[in-house]
Amino acid sequence: MKNRISTATEVINYRIEDVWDAITDNENWQWRSDLQDLKILNDETFVEYGKGGMEIHFTITKKEKHEVYGFTMNSKHFSGEWIGIFEELPENKTRITFTGKSVCPRNRNITVR
Repeated sequence: MKNRISTATEVINYRIEDVWDAITDNENWQWRSDLQDLKILNDETFVEYGKGGMEIHFTITKKEKHEVYGFTMNSKHFSGEWIGIFEELPENKTRITFTGKSVCPRNRNITVR
């Protein structure tokens, strides 16, 4: 097994409410160019279907409005967890920090786009 950890931080020129809604509202996923479909199973679980055929199952583990959003993820290629930290900044800006940890079998190569 191969462990991977990645972190990205970005300041976005939108209000924290708008950024939060775009990332956490699974009913309005159509802006995501990488997805073919998304099915909500219940309040805590959903499945993303990528345009390349990848199916990923998610379970929300933490959701504190405008602060923290976290979930576990599982597919036939990898499993892991993801956490997003949201910070309100002056002038209607938002800092987001996303950290993903995944475990992949050594013989699998996954391309992140």
